[in-house]
Amino acid sequence: MKAMVRTSFGVQELLDVHVDEPEPDEVLVRVSASGVCHSDLTQLNGGMFGITDEARVLGHEVAGIVERVGSAVTEFAPGDQVVGCLSRSCGHCTQCYEGLGYLCANRAKINRPRPRLSVDGKEVTQSGQLGGFAEMVLTGADTLVKVPHEVPAECAALLGCAVITGAGAILNAARPSVGSAVAVFGVGGVGLNVVQAAALSGARQVVAVDITDDKLELARTFGATHTVNAASGDAGATLRAITDGGVEYAFECAGLASTALDALRAVKPGHGVYLVGVPTAGVTFDIPAGELVLTAKHIHGVSMGANRFKRDIPLLAQMYLQGQLRLDELVADRIELGDVPKAMERFADGGVARSVIVF
Repeated sequence: MKAMVRTSFGVQELLDVHVDEPEPDEVLVRVSASGVCHSDLTQLNGGMFGITDEARVLGHEVAGIVERVGSAVTEFAPGDQVVGCLSRSCGHCTQCYEGLGYLCANRAKINRPRPRLSVDGKEVTQSGQLGGFAEMVLTGADTLVKVPHEVPAECAALLGCAVITGAGAILNAARPSVGSAVAVFGVGGVGLNVVQAAALSGARQVVAVDITDDKLELARTFGATHTVNAASGDAGATLRAITDGGVEYAFECAGLASTALDALRAVKPGHGVYLVGVPTAGVTFDIPAGELVLTAKHIHGVSMGANRFKRDIPLLAQMYLQGQLRLDELVADRIELGDVPKAMERFADGGVARSVIVF
């Protein structure tokens, strides 16, 4: 197959890649669509926690059609449309027993011990056991979930990361009370889904904060009642004026120390900040301890929308089919596999909700 391979930090090449035979518990998927996430850029440049520089196929927002299944797989059959998700779990560690499978303690141990992919006999690893920047994905059945064919592939792909991370931060983690005020800092692919889930949850105000007017305008179509351009004047003062002193829930979706502090200052005493964006390795958040303690504010880290993806992704797909969830509007560009490097470069201009490879 053809795959875009990160051959070293900062370098990607479109190569012919050999795909192994499926193990009994594995599924071979012909990729229909694959989203380009900002965290792929972080992995490309070596900024992700624990990422080494071995050859790797990036991409973790994947939808495709099952081509073959291993002898022990009963959940899927050839012809099924499936979505991949990073949050596979062992099912029997303490976190899994507590319903926190997205934080599975044994995820590294359940990775396949031998390579699925190779180039000229040399191992090529897969991002999140997926590697969606490729014509095919060979992965474990525990990494996939079935969705209806009525969901377009380019929309289905985004369910596995951008949608489940953003919507899950609202629906699974924060669960804001009806009538709450919500602020969302950073309205890219993930932040837009925080916005629309907040609107669906019955928030009285949803304030989108970003530095790009085009993204803020798009956020209004996803349910934002107000927008604040953080590059224009005192954004904090503007937000507090809009919300009569602050919000009950603030969501930081950019992974930046500066916006984390802005989010903390945006919430009213006794309320919380939810850190959703993945920071680059080495980033620290400088939080004023006195303000945190004396105002009884609280900070929550949210990983992958606190999901149970085998349950959540089919529900989100159904919400889309019922017209409750916007997915088509998340797709800003439909690109070819060879266009991945250019799509990553466009993250710098801040104007793209999601570029999606369509095969």
